[in-house]
Amino acid sequence: MVGPDHVRNAVTLYSILVNLARMIGPSLAAAFIAGFGLAPCFILNGLSYGMVVIMLTMMRASELLTTPPLPRARGQIQEGLHYVVSTPTLGLTLLIMAIIGTFTYEFHVSLPLLAQQTFQGDAGSYAFLTASMGLGATVGGILFASRKEIHFSRVVNACFLFGMAVLAAAFMPSLRLTALAMVMVGIFSINFSSLGNSLLQLESSNQMRGRVMSFWSLAFLGSTTIGAPIVGWFAESVGARWGLAIGGIAALAAASLGVLALRNSGRAEIR
Repeated sequence: MVGPDHVRNAVTLYSILVNLARMIGPSLAAAFIAGFGLAPCFILNGLSYGMVVIMLTMMRASELLTTPPLPRARGQIQEGLHYVVSTPTLGLTLLIMAIIGTFTYEFHVSLPLLAQQTFQGDAGSYAFLTASMGLGATVGGILFASRKEIHFSRVVNACFLFGMAVLAAAFMPSLRLTALAMVMVGIFSINFSSLGNSLLQLESSNQMRGRVMSFWSLAFLGSTTIGAPIVGWFAESVGARWGLAIGGIAALAAASLGVLALRNSGRAEIR
């Protein structure tokens, strides 16, 4: 939509909006659950898609910076996979995202368990934690919106800090301190996700960008369906804190892979 010169800022601003919704939505949901039950939340969520459709119809196609689409052909997905594998920056970024998407971005599983089982809280406690994370992500988005350079090494650093923040949140002794740690989780989460997203878009060729970003969506969102039952089972077996902690450990493991790749490359960037 915006072209290569504004990709970094656009991705960050988009992430700010997403996390503002994370901050506002759970708070509203907690109030609705307390006052009316669960059903109205699902009804309102369904109705909200009508506004999305209205916004899409208001977009002016003539202002979009589009790339001429390639004609449909057999083997395009395989071609995209080969392109990603043969480009280390893209392949490693997607691998790191897949690990984090599977185990770390499972907050919808770990945080409710933490709020209920560890702190004996309710829907309001869960909303407090998610709103804190959303607040941190919003602050982080504002801080990182003016970032000029994006390198794979920065993605690795952001992954490490993200993992450390998640581990800290997992073992905080009180709900309030956990919420404070979740602010830091939000800051480092948006830093990592916006860096990875921007790096993939900027490093991909025009013809492959769509396929590369499809793989990003698969690694970011599709992997959570695989990790959710694993994290849930793990939390049930060894405790809610460890359900959150496994995400931090996974992020640190993913960062370690990135460090090894940087060391093997012998320079600050991988091509």
